[in-house]
Amino acid sequence: MADRYRQIFENANDVIYTTDLEHRVTALNKAGVELTGYNSDEVLGKSIDLIVPSEYILLFDQMKERMIAGQVSAIYEVEILTRDGRRFPAEVSARLIYEESDGPVGIQGILRDVTERKRLQEQFWRSQRMEAVGQLAGGIAHDFNNLLTIILAYTNITMDSVGADHPVYRHVEGIRKSVQRASSLTRQLLAFSRRQVLQPRILQINSVISDLQKLLTRLIGENIELLTDLDPAIGLVKADSGQIEQVLMNLVINARDAMPNGGRITVTTKNSVLTDADAREYHYVEPGHYVVIEVVDTGHGMDAETLSHIFEPFFTTKEAGKGTGLGLATVYGIVKQSGGYIWANSEPGQGATFRILLPRTIEIFAEDDSRGDTQKSRHGVETVLLVEDEHELRDLLAHTLRKRGYTVIEAADGAGALRVVAECRGPIHVAVLDMVMPRMGGRALANYLAALRPETSVVFISGYSDDAALQRDGLDSAAHFLQKPFEPARLAEKIREVLDLQKVTFKEIILPIKPKTHTARASSASSASSAVK
Repeated sequence: MADRYRQIFENANDVIYTTDLEHRVTALNKAGVELTGYNSDEVLGKSIDLIVPSEYILLFDQMKERMIAGQVSAIYEVEILTRDGRRFPAEVSARLIYEESDGPVGIQGILRDVTERKRLQEQFWRSQRMEAVGQLAGGIAHDFNNLLTIILAYTNITMDSVGADHPVYRHVEGIRKSVQRASSLTRQLLAFSRRQVLQPRILQINSVISDLQKLLTRLIGENIELLTDLDPAIGLVKADSGQIEQVLMNLVINARDAMPNGGRITVTTKNSVLTDADAREYHYVEPGHYVVIEVVDTGHGMDAETLSHIFEPFFTTKEAGKGTGLGLATVYGIVKQSGGYIWANSEPGQGATFRILLPRTIEIFAEDDSRGDTQKSRHGVETVLLVEDEHELRDLLAHTLRKRGYTVIEAADGAGALRVVAECRGPIHVAVLDMVMPRMGGRALANYLAALRPETSVVFISGYSDDAALQRDGLDSAAHFLQKPFEPARLAEKIREVLDLQKVTFKEIILPIKPKTHTARASSASSASSAVK
């Protein structure tokens, strides 16, 4: 029996130890030797504070007294101190050792390394905190965007009333510009909270980068130089411009953090064509035409082990409190959602290169000449159903549409909208629906309208959306959407655009999958690389 116990003691995966009642170690198994770095001779007879920090000795005393008082066993958490000075969390399960005549003579403990469990718990709580902050940010952005839309409407009404020569005009124009800057802040809140409605559209990547360059320059500071090398013949892509901006911001900020003493960031764009052979080299990549975005820094670089984890959620090389570990995970998600691919190449001391491939798209418009000029197209005589729960905003939008000749039917929520639709005997040409309303949101209301009034077109408006399907897939390609805040005149333009849609022929062509000429391979670095498929 003693031999069997000895085998169990020595071969256990967990640390098993015994001490006397004065906390001097009397036995330590092989797992304990491996975990602490001490051999048995160095530990036996020594105080337990050799491998457990001294601040935990009081806890050991308290647990011992409780067990002597009748508690069968004790479970508590401590830290283990290794020979090389490292600390890690451990869970201890202890019980008293008895001899038949002498009562308790020592303590037997089973100690388990809970580093991984603690890490998972921290990730879970961090995720919960991020979700809570995201919900708060999304809610604030929703209400704030309603207010910004109202302010923007009043500033436009005032500017139209006083005229450009009035001394007040310049001040009101300043308010309008401030609203636009505030709108940019809410977009960042929505990007953080992942509650923006996705709006894929045809983009010229060079324009996105150029528009963002001033903001990026302010973000990185004066000790870092930001350069761009943009191919003037760059192709078009179909993606959400807000998401692409988020990708660029995250990559540039990540590069900035890798250069605490200054350096250089270069953003490059170019066209690329991947052949079948290229696709085999870049596993899981479809052959075809792509737009390439590269962000290159001169920072401290990364080793192969770090590169293998950089797109994982919550992975960060920054010290505690300096980063969430979500920046590059967000970049990965956006690129994948846009149908693209991303790689990272780096070596210690050699900086890093992030390379993004987005499918190239060509858009062809054939417009009817009868549409007339833009100013004329803002007016109409059709009937518009306007459903918005913010009373003041609804009044302003209705006023703007009526001034342009539309008949406007108003409702404060989905239930009210269904009532007025039932009472309306004539046609309803367009329904303008706020997506987030009490009891029934715009998406659910649109489903009812599709059954009741299939001829009615829908324009969604929103400061954000908490609809999970929209966050994942975006609006249907046939849907029309305006992100708050917007100028009321912009809504009138959107309505006219929807009503005139049948006069427009639109065709989108994805370039052929298999190129025949002018092959330009995406460069492959010989350095350590992290590829995401």
